[in-house]
Amino acid sequence: MRVIGRLQEGATVASAQADMARIMADLEVEFASDNQNRGAFVEKLSGVGRGDVRSTLWVLFASVLAVLAIACVNVANLLLARGASRSRELALLKALGASNWHITRKFFVEGALITVLAAASGIGIAAAGVRLLSVLAPPSLLLLGEPAMNVQVLTFALGVCVLICIGFGLLPALQARGLDVQQQLKDGRTTDGSTTGLTMRRMLVALQLSLAVVLLLGATLLIGTVRNLQSIDPGFRAENSLRFDFVLPVRYTESMATYPNWPAVHQFMAELTAEAEAVAGVESAAVVLSHPLDPGFTNSFRIEGQVYDPSQGEMTTRLVTPSYFETAGVELVAGRLLDESDRVEAAPAIVLNQAAADRYFPEGDAIGSRIAFWGPGYREVVGIVGNERIHGLTAEIPPAMYLSMYQAPPRGGKVTLMVRTQVPPLSVAEGVRAAMRTVAPDVPVFNVATMEATVANAIARERFASTVLSVFAGVALLLAMQGVHGVLAYLVAQRGHEVGVRMALGATRRDVVYMVVREGASMTVLGIVVGLVVAFAGSGLIQGLLYEVSATAPFAYVGVAVTLGIVALSATALPAHRAASINPVSSLRSE
Repeated sequence: MRVIGRLQEGATVASAQADMARIMADLEVEFASDNQNRGAFVEKLSGVGRGDVRSTLWVLFASVLAVLAIACVNVANLLLARGASRSRELALLKALGASNWHITRKFFVEGALITVLAAASGIGIAAAGVRLLSVLAPPSLLLLGEPAMNVQVLTFALGVCVLICIGFGLLPALQARGLDVQQQLKDGRTTDGSTTGLTMRRMLVALQLSLAVVLLLGATLLIGTVRNLQSIDPGFRAENSLRFDFVLPVRYTESMATYPNWPAVHQFMAELTAEAEAVAGVESAAVVLSHPLDPGFTNSFRIEGQVYDPSQGEMTTRLVTPSYFETAGVELVAGRLLDESDRVEAAPAIVLNQAAADRYFPEGDAIGSRIAFWGPGYREVVGIVGNERIHGLTAEIPPAMYLSMYQAPPRGGKVTLMVRTQVPPLSVAEGVRAAMRTVAPDVPVFNVATMEATVANAIARERFASTVLSVFAGVALLLAMQGVHGVLAYLVAQRGHEVGVRMALGATRRDVVYMVVREGASMTVLGIVVGLVVAFAGSGLIQGLLYEVSATAPFAYVGVAVTLGIVALSATALPAHRAASINPVSSLRSE
């Protein structure tokens, strides 16, 4: 039974575990005939079901905001450049009596128009993409419900749009406030020679690059995690293996007064296994309560000759038919496996995994020991098998024990038929379904899947996060390149007269190229350094998604810095070429 409770103030999980152990011990005394060796295991509800998805959602949310910020920086740079090109127009407006508020309102209206058009397009695309997101997202991320365009989402989007609109209007408005009206009207050129304006645009580009560093680093680390997960040994052979979930028919539920002597259930399991193995292409078959990557359930237990320790936790309990180990490809480490002789009339037997043997029998004396649970009797440990990653590929391998379904039949609910094939697994699916119908025509079969697909689904969360971050990082990289190119192109256009003078005084094309590249390099280095510092400071946010990859791995930081540096500097090529192609004579004449 599963019970939900709330801890008293000051209580801890450990103290609650101790209290429950004492209560369960009292119940064993009060109900001695049928309540022996049954304990209680206390754990936090926050860690059950949805606790492991929070970090993924926060990382994805932060990534969305980072891409949004990069896009906004690009538009802000364009608005600043456009504002500078309109300096003469603004000076004329001021000279004719326009107030700062009038000009500010003008910029805010333009910013609002851009924001409204972008928001409408974005919301439309998002509404169409919600269904695609539901298909691509792993089941673990959908535990709290399907993503939907609701009032809360639209309200948040509206709030973000208002902030963006304020920013888009404020930047050029502030730029216009510092405008020298007399100088602009006398000069007659629509250029921005102010150091402040250029510095602001350089800083915005550096901000773009720093955010791109964070996204690119996160994508790199997650890609490394997915690669490591794909190389994990799950403890069983997933290839050429197929599973079928079904519900045990109600007619096979028998009285607990005769448990585990339920001949009808035993016969059903034996016939189902035999019929499945008779299908062409099937090598072996087994019935299990939980497939190899299904956590199943746990049990409290007592080891004969050892003092019961309430803090020892519980063991994962696996109910299987004897052919399970052959079908799943679980290796025997010591002793023997469960076999067909382990029936109700035989001595109760169990098999432990290596993790259970190491934890509870550190002296190596597991085989021959006896463990009690589900009543007053003890079950003898007859073998030890390799560890299956029952709780997931990245989770700690739990101690587990295997019982024969002929000595511990299931009491209804979902059960799984597993088959190992000599041919592509899905090619025998219909044949196995037909075989199951010959045993029990009313058996509902569902969740038919290969074990390779099941293993792939076990890392779906990490793969989804790495895919999304990779896409975001690619977009951020393109936007950052555009930002570097845009600022340098604007700089070259504004300083064309200066370049002409330099070349007239003897500067070579190489000198001009160096000047432009140096300008781009300064922004790039600043952005990369800031991005690496921010990524290091926030490494704890993504560490929970990583497997055998450190969020502060030096190789990742160096690789991202070099990659982004090369990409960003490549964006300086065209502006540098344009600057070097300036004809000094034409430039001086135009001035």
